[in-house]
Amino acid sequence: VEPNKPVRYSYTRQARGSWSLNWLVPIGHEKPSNIKVFIHELNAGNQLSHMSPIYTIEMGDELLAKLARDATFFVRAHESNEMQPTLAISHAGVSVVMAQTQPRREKRW
Repeated sequence: VEPNKPVRYSYTRQARGSWSLNWLVPIGHEKPSNIKVFIHELNAGNQLSHMSPIYTIEMGDELLAKLARDATFFVRAHESNEMQPTLAISHAGVSVVMAQTQPRREKRW
C-alpha cells in the first residue's frame, strides 16, 4: 500500500446490530507510519459479536507533517444500494507528539 493514496477495503457485516468504527495509532518515541482501523459489531446487549479484519492506512512523513496541527478523521456513509451500504473514510490523520524521555517509552498500539 502506497502512503497518501486512497485505499479501499470491503467488509461484509455478519449481524444486524449496532457497530463501531475503531482505530489504533502507535505512540512512543517513533512517529507513526500508519494507523489500524477495524469494525466491531455489537449484539442487542452491546457485547462484541463480530470483529472485522484489521485494516492498515499508511501515513507518509509528508502527510503527517501536513496534518500535525489539525489532525482529523472524517467518516462518511455512502449508500450504494439498500442491500450493500458502504462506508468511506477520508482525510485520516494523526498528530505527532513527542513522548517524554524518562521513563523510556516503547512504540506500542
